[in-house]
Amino acid sequence: MAAVNYVGELVSILVTAGLIAFLLNYAVVRLQVFLPRGIAAGLVYLTAGLLLVVIGLTIVPPVFSQARQLGVRFPELLESGRQQLDEFQTWSADRNLPFNVEILEQQLSAMVQEQVQAIAGTSLGLVVGTVNWFLDLILILVISFYMLLDGQRVWGGLTSIFSPDIRYVLTETLQRNLQRFVS
Repeated sequence: MAAVNYVGELVSILVTAGLIAFLLNYAVVRLQVFLPRGIAAGLVYLTAGLLLVVIGLTIVPPVFSQARQLGVRFPELLESGRQQLDEFQTWSADRNLPFNVEILEQQLSAMVQEQVQAIAGTSLGLVVGTVNWFLDLILILVISFYMLLDGQRVWGGLTSIFSPDIRYVLTETLQRNLQRFVS
């Protein structure tokens, strides 16, 4: 089972790198008119990286700020919820309605405790998973950069086992389908 997961992760990395290289190749081809392919690929990668950093710096701080605010206000929110349940219990008792909010309150409290324990228990797994994700990302970026540089040669080597007609149809069909998928 571990071998299947390992091979699946490798295939996922290669497919992701291939898609990134495919997408960035459009810009590289346009710049290749003015610059050598290696410089064009480097320039496209730097531009894409800067764009991702700008997007990350725009989106990530508000998300962390909201998560921190939730952590700070969480006890206050729990107390507010408990007060509303108490008010509902009083309201239902005044109208002789058969609601027992204490059971609901105990169940909600137990669920919250379970979730907090689950989050605390998975914190080490989260750190390891983040490091693994970061390493996968670096590997994807490196592989896709080399695919941008030598993708035509690698593709030619992979499809060299086919006849020229099949090779052409396979290349054109795959390129057209990827373009449709992306758009």
